[in-house]
Amino acid sequence: MLIRKLRRELWQQKTQFFAIFAMAFLGLFVFAGLDAEYTGASVSANEYYEETNLADYWVNGACFSEDDRRQLEQADAISQVQRCRVEEGKAPLLSEGEEDIIVFLQFVDGNRISMPQILEGEAFDAEKKGIWIDSYFAKRQHLTVGEELTLEVDGERITQKIKGIIRAPEYVYYTSGKNEMIPDYGGFGYAFLPGSCHPQAGAEQEIYDTLQIDAAETEPSEEGKAQIKESIKEILDMEDLIVTDRTQKESYETFAAEMEQHEMFSFLFPGVFLMIAFLGIITTMVRMTAGQRTVIGTMKALGFSDGVVLRHYISFGIVISLAGAVSGAAAGYFLLPPLLLGSMGQLYLLPEWKVLLSERVFIAILLVTVLSAGVCYFSCRKELGEPPAKALRPKTAKAVKEFWLEKSFFWKNMDFALQWNLRDIRKNKVRTVMGALGAAGCMMLLVCAFGCMDSIAYLPQEMYESLMTGKQTIVLKENTDAFTAGEYARKYSGQEVMVCAAELTGPEKEGSCRLENGSITVVGEGNLVHFLDAFQQEIFPEESDVMLSRKMAELLNAETGDLVRFRILGEDEVKSLRVTKIYRDPNVQGITISKKLFEELEYEFVPTKILTNYTVPQELTEEDAVKSVYHSSQQWEDMLATMEVMSMMVYIFAAAAIILGLVVLYNLSELSFVEKIREYATLKALGTQNRVIRKIIDTQNFIIGSLGVLLGIPAGKCLLDMMWGSMSDSSDMRAVVAVKSYLAAAVVTFAVVWLSCRLMSFRMKKINMIDALKGVE
Repeated sequence: MLIRKLRRELWQQKTQFFAIFAMAFLGLFVFAGLDAEYTGASVSANEYYEETNLADYWVNGACFSEDDRRQLEQADAISQVQRCRVEEGKAPLLSEGEEDIIVFLQFVDGNRISMPQILEGEAFDAEKKGIWIDSYFAKRQHLTVGEELTLEVDGERITQKIKGIIRAPEYVYYTSGKNEMIPDYGGFGYAFLPGSCHPQAGAEQEIYDTLQIDAAETEPSEEGKAQIKESIKEILDMEDLIVTDRTQKESYETFAAEMEQHEMFSFLFPGVFLMIAFLGIITTMVRMTAGQRTVIGTMKALGFSDGVVLRHYISFGIVISLAGAVSGAAAGYFLLPPLLLGSMGQLYLLPEWKVLLSERVFIAILLVTVLSAGVCYFSCRKELGEPPAKALRPKTAKAVKEFWLEKSFFWKNMDFALQWNLRDIRKNKVRTVMGALGAAGCMMLLVCAFGCMDSIAYLPQEMYESLMTGKQTIVLKENTDAFTAGEYARKYSGQEVMVCAAELTGPEKEGSCRLENGSITVVGEGNLVHFLDAFQQEIFPEESDVMLSRKMAELLNAETGDLVRFRILGEDEVKSLRVTKIYRDPNVQGITISKKLFEELEYEFVPTKILTNYTVPQELTEEDAVKSVYHSSQQWEDMLATMEVMSMMVYIFAAAAIILGLVVLYNLSELSFVEKIREYATLKALGTQNRVIRKIIDTQNFIIGSLGVLLGIPAGKCLLDMMWGSMSDSSDMRAVVAVKSYLAAAVVTFAVVWLSCRLMSFRMKKINMIDALKGVE
């Protein structure tokens, strides 16, 4: 009997219960979809790394012999070691007059660590001469197995036959070095070659400047990693060695940061929907049990125990939330990952993209169901705790006391609809809070979605109109001397800049200090490099100033006045500098100082790039010292291209926002209508026209929608800040939301409010006056 009653009640109040179902559905839809996407992607990446035996550590800074390799392999913490050398080469494949294509050439002495996967052709063999080329590069440049390819390395040309088409684990994500945000895979590439193919292979000096190390322990702690790095330096006993692990490699770290960001989203967004669902359960169940006092009293009088009755009403929340959670998780698993993986596949090069659910999804379904049961219990226990004799009598209407506004002069001059709704809002606080949070959630997601686009659009403007105002940049090769760089700077009236990798150590606070990898940026004389603080105000540094980027200051737990130590990679000596200013940089995190201060620290200033407003001919790249020349307008276009990759996420945010707002606000109107149907019928009996009653409903939704918009503005900005804050440590993008985006989000939110009102207006014409006005039977 109770099961039939459950089905009947669910159907009779389907609108309210559908809203709860929809919120549970949306919450698990987003959670399960993102969980399946990032769990599957993480598993796919880890399997790829394991299958190809991605190196655990890399050692740079010297020319390593076979004896060095064998000596390291004898250490207990090391399984095996492989030597390699990575050179930036050029492929003269384009038509005459255009810039040659950059190709990263990896010369190796074996195929045991960071092994390339063969897609076409023969297996890689370090004993055979030939080239194994990146699959994207081969497809873009129409290269096939068997044909010869000529590459230029350090001014010398090598020609080898293409033996295979490959992909490699160290190149899951990589860029050409021209500051692009979205890699143009195929427009540049990489290749593997045996060490014997290097132009200097026959020389007495060893060509290998890198050791790839496979550690015996797969996942050591941070302390364990530090010990292994120190032991490597002690074993080799060489100066100026640089030892890095996976987390310090751009490819591995960028992908890992992306997965962490998606994991954060999977918990953040469903929380909004599920919170609204629980509020909906509270409101619906309180109203249902209050409206069924006589039914509850009758059930008790017929002999049903309190536990049976309580379990019956708790089952409403369990059935709806469980159905919504399970169906939402299933839909999210099948529908959301394909949408997201389409854009992920443009950024990260994995052999496959699995879609897998973790145990977190099943725990979430169970948690939602249990919490729904708990919410139902606390919502119903007051009504169910009354004895049958009292429950069979109608409940006394809740009295609403006058508040200060009703005694004021303004109250008498207010519209009747406004007076009605202010009293109703005071009387039904939970329902009002639910509606305000629903509108706020809609506004929050829309602000975040539009803010994503604004932030990406603002980044090139910040980079090339506020920070780097040179129209063109000349990137110099690593072996370029200071005199040659100075000649280019004088010829094109440019400003010299030197960027070098470094280890930075923060101040000792609370008995500990942080060690981070960053950069030392040295700025020469000129006015093309500018700096902004956290409030977008320009900083005018003195020659003695030591400026620390905001993101690095956060990582090191440092602030103005603190002493920060650094060691330039390749140098043994550690220097200390006291921070005088904090600035913000979207791309490079570390310390920035002047050329004068850098030389006072007894370092040689060797520029790595030159900024200029002069027109630089593209033919300059043919000179030995010049690596590349790029125009800021091209970088601007590359950055704006990221909007296409983010568009899918923005569409998902916007769709979820509109569904959330529409479901919650319509449910709010439905609840208000059901609760006030007797009052509305009385007004109609007194001659009040339908348009006046609709105005009452519209006014309430407008008030609650306005509260939601006001709450959603800061919430959306905070959500956007959290998104950008979860990016990799090398990025410090500023979250920007334009005024027009706030206005657009507010317009869409109010449009959702208006639509919910229009849907409810059809109910006004169907009020049954007899049923609404008759007394309690």
